[in-house]
Amino acid sequence: MGDINLIGILISTLVTLASGFAWFNGKTFFPVWWKLMGKGDTQPGDNGGMVVLFGGSTIGIIVQATMLELLLDALRNESGYMGSLAGAGWAFLAAMLMAAAALGHRLFAGHGFRVWLIEVGNDVLNFVVVGAILGAFN
Repeated sequence: MGDINLIGILISTLVTLASGFAWFNGKTFFPVWWKLMGKGDTQPGDNGGMVVLFGGSTIGIIVQATMLELLLDALRNESGYMGSLAGAGWAFLAAMLMAAAALGHRLFAGHGFRVWLIEVGNDVLNFVVVGAILGAFN
């Protein structure tokens, strides 16, 4: 494996945070998602604090971007090429794997298909964009 692209991971993390904010703000999917989750009048972070909420989310995003970087690097080493389009394509396949695994969790938790669709919609979008960013750096 080659060097981990820290600049690509940093840019990917910032883009993913911005995407999550756009996807889950009060004017987009947050109100319907929150209602479907059965949360009522509570707000995110009410129990654990916003530092834990956003800190944990940021760590998770960094880990995802790093793992995707390692995957794309390994694929580039096999094929000799990796660009934005290839990175986005491989990331889409990885996102579908993650989305399929998450479906059972949401259904067994009683949150339903629509909660899953809202959540993985953002995840798939983020994976594809991050794959394109990291692929461009490779």
